[in-house]
Amino acid sequence: MKTYVGRSLDTGKLAVFHSDVEPTEETHGDRFRYAIGPFRTVDAARLMVKCVGAHMFAVSVEDCERFARTNAEEACCGGCAGCCKESEAP
Repeated sequence: MKTYVGRSLDTGKLAVFHSDVEPTEETHGDRFRYAIGPFRTVDAARLMVKCVGAHMFAVSVEDCERFARTNAEEACCGGCAGCCKESEAP
């Protein structure tokens, strides 16, 4: 299974989810407005949720993968109020 981030139709919030198939409107449109990914790691997907939710600077899957690997707060968002250090998505 691959890891993705999707914007919930119900709540409008970003959520990490897993799928065996690439998300499309047909396969996941009943749950999500859109999907980002796939991510290689769940930590990177969680980081995308945190940074985007906090309007921080994470622009791609690759950015989040790199930030999750280095776990460097200053690498993500230039010191983004701790979003790189928390382990759970909001």
